[in-house]
Amino acid sequence: MYQGWQEEYKRKLMSAEDAVKMIKSGDRVHIPLTTNPGALIDALQARRDELRDVHMDITAPLRYYSMFEPGWEQSFDVTLWNHVMMARQAVDERRLDYLPLQCTQYAKVMEERGIRPIDFLLVTVCGPNDRGFFCFSHDLWYKQSLVRCSKKILVEVNNNMPWCYGDTFIHVSQIDAIVDNTLPLLPWEDVVAAIATVEDPEKRQAVQAWMEKLGPSTRTSIAQNYLPYISGIDIGMIHEFARMTGVAEPSEVDRAIAGYLSTLINDRDCIQIGVGTPSAFMIMCGVFDNKHDLGLHTEMAARGLAHLVENGVITGKYKTFMPGKAVAASWAGCHEDEHPILDQNPKFELYDMSYINRPDTYMKNDNMVAMNNAVSIDLTGQINSETRFGPMIINGTGGQPETHIGCLYSKGGKSIHLLRSTAVGGTMSTIVGQFEPGTAVTIPKYWADHVVTEYGIARLMGKTWRERANELIAVAHPDFRAELRKQAQKMFYSQGG
Repeated sequence: MYQGWQEEYKRKLMSAEDAVKMIKSGDRVHIPLTTNPGALIDALQARRDELRDVHMDITAPLRYYSMFEPGWEQSFDVTLWNHVMMARQAVDERRLDYLPLQCTQYAKVMEERGIRPIDFLLVTVCGPNDRGFFCFSHDLWYKQSLVRCSKKILVEVNNNMPWCYGDTFIHVSQIDAIVDNTLPLLPWEDVVAAIATVEDPEKRQAVQAWMEKLGPSTRTSIAQNYLPYISGIDIGMIHEFARMTGVAEPSEVDRAIAGYLSTLINDRDCIQIGVGTPSAFMIMCGVFDNKHDLGLHTEMAARGLAHLVENGVITGKYKTFMPGKAVAASWAGCHEDEHPILDQNPKFELYDMSYINRPDTYMKNDNMVAMNNAVSIDLTGQINSETRFGPMIINGTGGQPETHIGCLYSKGGKSIHLLRSTAVGGTMSTIVGQFEPGTAVTIPKYWADHVVTEYGIARLMGKTWRERANELIAVAHPDFRAELRKQAQKMFYSQGG
C-alpha cells in the first residue's frame, strides 16, 4: 500500500479549477464542518453559469458563500446540516433548506441507508507524511463517515494545522484530487490592511478587536477566506466567532455561573464541554483549576482544555473507558496557542462523531458530566438550545441530546445546562412559563437534570411540575420572578371554583 505513493500523489496534484471540473450538473457535493476548503469552493462557485442543480450539503458554514445569495438557486441547491452558522439570514428568509440531524445519525443516513449519497466530498487536510497519509488535523468531526460513503474525494491541503492522533488519517490512494492551498502566514501589517477594507465601521472595529487576539495561522485564514465576504455577516456573528475562536472575554454573569458550576464538578469526573455560551468561558473562569485527575470525553473542545491536560488537571487516570487519553471529535475550539500542545501528542485522540457521540459510548465512562448551553427553559423543564422568538433558528441541535443522555445515564453521571438568566439586553427572561409556538425542544422535560444560572442551581431530576417551577423561578432573574410565579400558579395549581 505504501510503495510508490509519491507518484500517485504527483498524478493527483492539480489546481482547484481542474479538480472541480469533475463535478457535473445534478451531482451531490458535501462540505463538512468548520475547516472549509476555500479554494475548492471558490473554484466551484466560479462555474455557476456552467452548472445546474448541484446539490450542496453544507454543515455549519463558517464563511458566507455566494451560493447563499438569491439568484444562485438554479446552479446550487443548498441544504444546511445541523448548524446554520453563516447562512442564518438565508435560512430566516426561507431561501435555504435545513436538515435537523443528530451527529450519530450521519453514518446511518449516509452509509447504512444511503438516503443522501455523496458524489463529491470537499475536505481540508494536512500532510502527507512519509507513508502517504494525510491527516484531518484538529478538526475530524464526522469526516471518516463521509470518506466511507463518498464516490470521489477532493482534498485541499493546509499545512498550517497541527497533526493529531486517533482515527484522523486518509491515504493518498483514497483521494481523487489534491489541491495545495497552504497559505503563507500574513504579517500583522497585511492583516491590518485587509481589515481596513471592511466598509462598515462597527464591523471593522469588531473584527480588529477579534483579530488582534488570534494567532498568525488563524489570522491568515480569516483575512484571506472570510474578510472578502464580511458584508454578508452580521455583527453578532463576528462576536460569536470571537467566542468560538477563544478570544472573547467572560462577563460577570459568566463568572457567577462558573462559581455555581464548580460546586457540581468533583475530582475524577470525566467532563464534556464545548464552545457555546456560556460554556466556552468556564475554563477561563477557573471552574476546573482546583480539581484533580479529571477525564475528558467530549464532542468539541473549548479554549484551555489542552492546557488543562498539559498542566495535569486532566489526566484521565480514573476513566473507565480510554483511560489516560483526552478524547474528542474535534479540537477546533482550542485557541491557536494550544496547537503546539496538540501536535503529534499521543495524549490527545480524535474519533468520528458517529462513535464519540453515541450515548452508549459516553456511558462507558463512569462519572460523566455534560456541560451544555440553553437558549431558554420553560417551567416544565423543556430545554431549547436552538431557536429564539419561536421558530427562528440561531443554532443547531449539534450533539447536545446525545451527550446529555449519555452522561445522564453514565454511572454516577449528571447533565448540566448553563444559562444566562436574561437575553436581549436584560429585557427578556430566558426562563419562561411556556414556550412560544415553534420553539425547538432540544431536551424533553423528562431528561432535564441540572440548570445553572448566575443566581444558582436548579435541580430538576425527579421533581414534579410544581417543584420544577419553584426550582427554576429561584434561579431566574429577580425582575421576572413575580410574573413567573403567576404563570406557575395558573399552570400547576387549582384556580378554585
